[in-house]
Amino acid sequence: MNNQTITEVSRVTFISGAAKVRTPDGELHDLKVGDILQPGTQVILADASIFVVEATSSEVPGAAAPEAVASTELPADQQPSMPGMGAAAGDDVLAQINQLQQAILAGDDPTQAFEAAAAGVAANAGGRGPGSGNSGFIAVDRVGNATIAAAGYETAAQHAAPQAHFDEPAAFIPRGDTTAPLAPTVIITDDVNNDGFLSNAELGNATTVDTRVNLPPDAVVGDTLIITDGITSQTLVLTPDDIAAGFYDTTFARPAEGDTLTVTATVTDAAGNMSDPGSDSAILDTTATAAPTVTITTDGDNNGRISLAEQGSATTDAVRIGIPVTAVAGNTLNMTDGITPQMHVLTAADITNGYYDTTFAKPAEGGTLTVTATVTDMAGNTSLPGSDSAILDITATAAPTVTITTDGDNNGRISLAEQGSATTDAVRIGIPVTAVAGDTLNMTDGITPQTHVLTAADITNGYYDTTFAKPAEGGTLTVTATVTDMAGNTSLPGSDYAVLDTLEPPRPVVTIVDDNNPDDHLLNENELGTDHVQISVDIDEGELANGGYVTLEITSGESRTVELYLANAGDDVLTSRTPGDTHVYAYDAATGIITFTELTPAEGGTVQVEATQTDLAGNESLPGSDYAVLDTLEPPRPVVTIVDDNNPDDHLLNENELGTDHVQISVDIDEGELANGGYVTLEITSGESRTVELYLANAGDDVLTSRTPGDTHVYAYDAATGIITFTELTPAEGGTVQVEATQTDLAGNESLPGSDYAVLDTLEPPRPLVTIVDDNNPDDHLLNENELGTDHVQISVDINEGELANGGYVTLEIISGESRTVELYLANAGDDVLTSRTPGDTHVYAYDAATGIITFTELTPAEGGTVQVEATQTDLAGNESLPGSDYAVLDTLEPPRPLVTIVDDNNPDDHLLNENELGTDHVQISVDINEGELANGGYVTLEIISGESRTVELYLANAGDDVLTSRTPGDTHVYAYDAATGIITFTELTPAEGGTVQVEATQTDLAGNESLPGSDYAVLDTLEPPRPVVTIVDDNNPDDHLLNENELGTDHVQISVDIDEGELANGGYVTLEITSGESRTVELYLANAGDDVLTSRTPGDTHVYAYDAATGIITFTELTPAEGGTVQVEATQTDLAGNESLPGSDYAVLDTLEPPRPLVTIVDDNNPGRPSAE
Repeated sequence: MNNQTITEVSRVTFISGAAKVRTPDGELHDLKVGDILQPGTQVILADASIFVVEATSSEVPGAAAPEAVASTELPADQQPSMPGMGAAAGDDVLAQINQLQQAILAGDDPTQAFEAAAAGVAANAGGRGPGSGNSGFIAVDRVGNATIAAAGYETAAQHAAPQAHFDEPAAFIPRGDTTAPLAPTVIITDDVNNDGFLSNAELGNATTVDTRVNLPPDAVVGDTLIITDGITSQTLVLTPDDIAAGFYDTTFARPAEGDTLTVTATVTDAAGNMSDPGSDSAILDTTATAAPTVTITTDGDNNGRISLAEQGSATTDAVRIGIPVTAVAGNTLNMTDGITPQMHVLTAADITNGYYDTTFAKPAEGGTLTVTATVTDMAGNTSLPGSDSAILDITATAAPTVTITTDGDNNGRISLAEQGSATTDAVRIGIPVTAVAGDTLNMTDGITPQTHVLTAADITNGYYDTTFAKPAEGGTLTVTATVTDMAGNTSLPGSDYAVLDTLEPPRPVVTIVDDNNPDDHLLNENELGTDHVQISVDIDEGELANGGYVTLEITSGESRTVELYLANAGDDVLTSRTPGDTHVYAYDAATGIITFTELTPAEGGTVQVEATQTDLAGNESLPGSDYAVLDTLEPPRPVVTIVDDNNPDDHLLNENELGTDHVQISVDIDEGELANGGYVTLEITSGESRTVELYLANAGDDVLTSRTPGDTHVYAYDAATGIITFTELTPAEGGTVQVEATQTDLAGNESLPGSDYAVLDTLEPPRPLVTIVDDNNPDDHLLNENELGTDHVQISVDINEGELANGGYVTLEIISGESRTVELYLANAGDDVLTSRTPGDTHVYAYDAATGIITFTELTPAEGGTVQVEATQTDLAGNESLPGSDYAVLDTLEPPRPLVTIVDDNNPDDHLLNENELGTDHVQISVDINEGELANGGYVTLEIISGESRTVELYLANAGDDVLTSRTPGDTHVYAYDAATGIITFTELTPAEGGTVQVEATQTDLAGNESLPGSDYAVLDTLEPPRPVVTIVDDNNPDDHLLNENELGTDHVQISVDIDEGELANGGYVTLEITSGESRTVELYLANAGDDVLTSRTPGDTHVYAYDAATGIITFTELTPAEGGTVQVEATQTDLAGNESLPGSDYAVLDTLEPPRPLVTIVDDNNPGRPSAE
């Protein structure tokens, strides 16, 4: 509400809005255009109201003028509100009014000459003091010589420009002041660094933002300052204090995080000229980025310590700063090691990389490098710090010591006594005094590294014990150890080694040199000679030279123990450790042979020497020994051998033994006795018998001479071994070769006879016949479920009963889940109980000695497993038969059930063929079977019913192709087959309407296992239901397809659809295409068989469809369409088979408007308004 006081007699020429006038006596009435206002009259304007007056004389004829104002001063309670004034300030108000009137009369611009209140500005403009808060303006009209003030107000936004409200004053003259003030400047003072961002440091928790508007230098008191942030406007009439200050401070609401605060200000002078705007903007950004990560990358293992390997010779350490994902290019990365700060403005490349790399000076040895980093965004917000630290530690500990403690005498060799049965060797690592708990002990034998983190207990002990695998015999175990401190610095290595030497030296070979026939351990007079008994000991010269020694246990009349060694390495002089030993022991270092002489014992006495050799590691060899007894008795018994008889205990020669070079015989005699003038006598039987006496005609050679007249046989002799060899012709099958031999020495002493014989048996037994008894079809080598039964697998082996009874045996190689070899024989001649030579064999093998048939049972193998038996028979002579065998694979799983599909039946659940499904190519059928079983020799059986019934058996005649052959005689049908998918397809003729096509299929595999049957069928149903009858029930005259008002009634449009109730009850459905204002499609069916409640398949359909199951009539109501609109329903019925009827339909157009009233005209009545003679 605003008050204005009139200063001159004026006429009201225009009013917009509500206005009242108060006369000086206090009377209040509405202000009207044409009213004459006297000076002192107060006009009271509602907000947004405007009035215009023009000067006039004090006397206006016919004017309804208010009474003259007696006084220009209003009561105190009716004074208009002025800036900074109350009711007591009336004198000042009157003075201002008079001053304003004088300015107007003088032609001055009152907006430039007075403060805002005198120029008619609302008292609360700019938000200071009471009042309405509207802005206003002063317009000046000149009429004749008079100038009056016309005040108006508008309620646009606070910063809107003033508007003139005079459209048609005839004598209007534009104001003389058209120059706008200069633009103010705006500074968002909370943006301290004026970077266009309000950071958290600048704004804190404040809810408002401080702003300063610097006034232009031409601003004056009374100008209007309008400030806005685009949401809230503020208006201020400038005061002398404002002008003196040169600025005006205010606040605006804090924007949302990330939003921009833009403050704009203009100055409007009293003439209404508005300056250009000044503005400032700042984005509220008080959220710092996440903390960066800091990694001292020189600390490669990130263990907080920089080792020498990591530091190397570098004088700086590399640092990588991980940039947080919220950082952007332009943010500042602040880094410091506490000594040297660094700054880096992030680039787009840094953001893409996700990191920034830099370096800092390395710290002193043992010092800590701590790098801290923060990110300061462009608003000045600084993130939390990220940091990393590492201690520079590049000094390694002293080297550890290593001792292989298994090498107890620390001689660098581990003997058998030291090693024992252990598979590892003990090692002790001596810990250097500079090591500390937490350092890592690194140990290796060159194959298996070990590490151990030292504990306080280890440091206290001063050592750490471990083990390593022993090396191979003769191999060297070298254990090396280092200490790596926590910084990663590794000490120099310490090591120890030892050679594993647990093999004793070879057994020494002791020889009684005079015993020319050492096998008899006898010394005859000729052997003994006159130089007593010569002895040699052949030892390992390397072990002796390497620090070992030889121990001799000598018995010759008396016993003594001698220990011999080489006192000086590199020579061949043996030294005896035995006190008082004066014997001489010669030694040949090149051959390793020790020789010495023992005195001849008495007749029958023994010279015996036992020798062992001990190597440097302490490993002692097995003893070697020899002895000889002084004996003048007869020569030893000759040893006769039928050489071809590899099994001399059986005295049989089989085909393998015999070969093709007849029978080889050897006689081992005492070559000394023979060479000394003795002879050998042979009694030979081979087809015929003969006696032969053989001797060496010339002493010293090995050519035997026969004293038997006419003997032309060749007898080879090896004088070194004393073996005579010769060949006898092969006897007839079953014949015998026999030789008996004696030896007579020069003195005539005859030895006991030695002999051997062998019977010729070269015929192998017949091949055994092996039968898997349960395999009724042995050609397929398969056991199906019917063949197998419940008693596992029965096996028979038919062998030669005579050979078995005569001492032969049968070998069975059996595979059934596991493999085993069984050797069967008759332990007791004359019975029929088989015995197995196979250890742990508990199977039972029945034997019929009359037929030679062995029978036994094997456990049923796993499905797909094989039972296989291979049998050979070997006779007593060792002749082995050819193998006989049989096998069978267990196949008791029937093939999977075939999948039969009536292909044309698109809806297989209904087992019906409708017309669309059937087409014109009869009925297509597919049978999906197991292609592997069919390819493997199985077959498929089809039971087909289609008008007639037939049984078909299909198989692949040629393995590897996909051509099916029918075993059914006269079957001319074509059965296509896809070997890749196992699908058989064929066509059956279309049955009569209502007829059935049915196919049942089974599959039988090669083993005879038959699958469960698979089947499918379809009934031919190609007749569509009758056409539904659709009726717009309200259309009493259906031929005109119109609904008039009388037909329509008040219950909307009634519709009925007459369908085949049987097809609906049997699972069919009805489709309605309904158009009534809008179109929809409805599909109706009986959800529950046997009732008459229709269900709609159309989502969201809430219409009610009544159904009479007895008559097949569906009824429903459609809303009345608009005038001229159409109700149309089209219906089809689809049976269970999917056959769709022809459509039935009806429609009606709504026509309920009566025609216009007819216009009847009396044509001859030229003046239709009144009766006329015309």
